[in-house]
Amino acid sequence: MNRIGDRGFKKVAEYWMRDQKKKGDGLEFMRWVYTPGVIRKMMWPIAKIFMLRRKKMADGRMVTRMPFRRSLRRDSWEQSNEALKIGEQWKEVKKTGGSVSFPDSDT
Repeated sequence: MNRIGDRGFKKVAEYWMRDQKKKGDGLEFMRWVYTPGVIRKMMWPIAKIFMLRRKKMADGRMVTRMPFRRSLRRDSWEQSNEALKIGEQWKEVKKTGGSVSFPDSDT
């Protein structure tokens, strides 16, 4: 699922939600997504030629791996001072007993 992009992921999520509404359990759909069928098994030898890159390891083995790009400038970022202040405000609100719509994952 890492290589299907934003639009592909959105489509899979739409189908997943539709299946979950229809059948009540989305896990069956996800099992279908990750279980290789006859067509996927036939496509794999062709698709791997275009998707994977061969790499020689230090110990002499040849492996095929997904090519990953180097990190871009947008991938490395720090929170701004304003964001840190807002985070502190949220913590204060939660300490005073204010209700929030999501569970606390920071503690």
